Amino acid sequence: MGGSVEYFVNYFKASIMNNVVAENPCTLSDYYQELRDFVVDKRGDAEKKALFLHNIEKAYKIVGEEIFGMEEKRYGD
Repeated sequence: MGGSVEYFVNYFKASIMNNVVAENPCTLSDYYQELRDFVVDKRGDAEKKALFLHNIEKAYKIVGEEIFGMEEKRYGD
């Protein structure tokens, strides 16, 4: 499994495109949760897990902004 932000951005975008022909399509947040669960359940280095989770979060925000126009919510703004 890759782990860069770009990898996860591509994963989310491919998942959305696959929804076009899927019998039971999923939401972007479903794919986000699926990835998070996969990383959390995987055995291995805790530091690498933390990096992957951070990259998943960042990719989710990027794709949300690009595709749906969702803006990142910032505390204090």
